[in-house]
Amino acid sequence: MGAPGSHKANTGCGTMGGYIATEPISVDWSTEPSADPTLPPTDGSVNGVRFRADCIEAGGCTAELLAC
Repeated sequence: MGAPGSHKANTGCGTMGGYIATEPISVDWSTEPSADPTLPPTDGSVNGVRFRADCIEAGGCTAELLAC
C-alpha cells in the first residue's frame, strides 16, 4: 500500500479500498487485439486500463475492466 496520504488510483491486488474520482475520467475508445489469440480484442481504456464493452442499441454499456 502507498504511504499515508498518498492518492494512488489502484495500489494492486489484495488491497482494500478503492479510487474516488473527483473529476470525470476520460475513456479512450480504441480497439486493440488481445495478447491471447483465443480472447476477443479490447475496446478501449480508462486511465490506462484496457476494457471490453458490450453496448446495446437502446443505450447503455456493460464494461469489463482488465485489471487485478
